[in-house]
Amino acid sequence: MDVALAWGDVAYLDCDVEGPNGHIFLEPRITETREVTVPVPRVDTGLCRHHGRCAEFCRYNAIAVLPTGWVLFDELCASCGGCSLACPEGAIREVRRRVGTLARGTLPGGAPFAEGALHTGEARAVPVIREVLREAPTDGDTILDSPPGASCPTLAVVEAAEGHARGVPLIVSRPPGSTRRQGSSWPDPARPRAVWTGSRPPPRGPGPWPAPAPRST
Repeated sequence: MDVALAWGDVAYLDCDVEGPNGHIFLEPRITETREVTVPVPRVDTGLCRHHGRCAEFCRYNAIAVLPTGWVLFDELCASCGGCSLACPEGAIREVRRRVGTLARGTLPGGAPFAEGALHTGEARAVPVIREVLREAPTDGDTILDSPPGASCPTLAVVEAAEGHARGVPLIVSRPPGSTRRQGSSWPDPARPRAVWTGSRPPPRGPGPWPAPAPRST
């Protein structure tokens, strides 16, 4: 957040959808809010023959087929659509399920702002993060505020930065060096190319930038 405040006229996308707080500090003007949805399966009772091909295909155990019925676990579904392809009867269709919200607008200086919020109880943050990343402008500088840690939500943001011609993953850690140790566990190619500690913004440019030396305690 300090980087966004100090950088000035720069687009800001809050991808920390499990605990977004960019709106609190940057005070954007929100112009649009919409739901984020993912596809989940539904079974046609008149077509299903309970042979279980869909459950055999699903690696996430989101479908359990019983002799006289089935159980769907929407929270476990990866929204891959494989179950509908695996069903020879064509008994599975997809419906949209709400998992979060996306807010977009402008910062006080006019730069674009977007923020995602995962619904309480949802386990999969990446679909909401992807919707936030789609709001990235095609030119100018953009800050992607990533979730903490080294899990799938974080890597989704890091991969987006790595995929940009001028993108560079940047770690802002306090106390100095604490996140650097965590970053050492990141798999390639998502290993950060720059680590920046303290409250000063990094220099502009494509990077990579050298990390400042840790301050003595």
